[in-house]
Amino acid sequence: MSLKVLITGASSGIGLALAEEYVRRGAVLGPVARRSESLAAFAARFPQASISIYPADVRDADALADAARRFIAEHGAADIVIANAGISRGALTGHGDLDTFRAVMDTNYFGMVATFEPFVASMTAARRGTLDIASVAGVGGKTKRAEPAQHAAGSRGKGLGRRNRGSAEAESGSEHSCLRSLIGCPRR
Repeated sequence: MSLKVLITGASSGIGLALAEEYVRRGAVLGPVARRSESLAAFAARFPQASISIYPADVRDADALADAARRFIAEHGAADIVIANAGISRGALTGHGDLDTFRAVMDTNYFGMVATFEPFVASMTAARRGTLDIASVAGVGGKTKRAEPAQHAAGSRGKGLGRRNRGSAEAESGSEHSCLRSLIGCPRR
């Protein structure tokens, strides 16, 4: 049985590398990104693969919920959902740059929550599933030094679906104890 994987920010960078690797491994893939033309071009590169593209911005929770509903309807409960979409912008507190902080939080934090939220019920019902954060744009400066993240660009997906030694792992409460969430930070 093929893994069913949804990845945000899948049109470039780490997200694209993850999508390529999961397709090579035979996964059923749901890439999500703002750039629909990039998603279509990606799917065209792999005509034999099972790829359902979902153009959406992670700042639009309704669009992500719709993408999740369609993915689940087409493929069943996801095995892995990777919140990769993220931005990094420099700003200093006290310099009146609240718009920059808001943009980063909307994408990196609320976008991650909106990515995971629609999948929790189906993963809980299936008693399996993994929620991963691949982008370190929003957490890189806040985490302690760890082993390279399992989804770092240099790994090109080595060890996909396995726990990463050195990651900060957060187990959810008993109601959702079947779900794992991993946060990894590449070495500096």
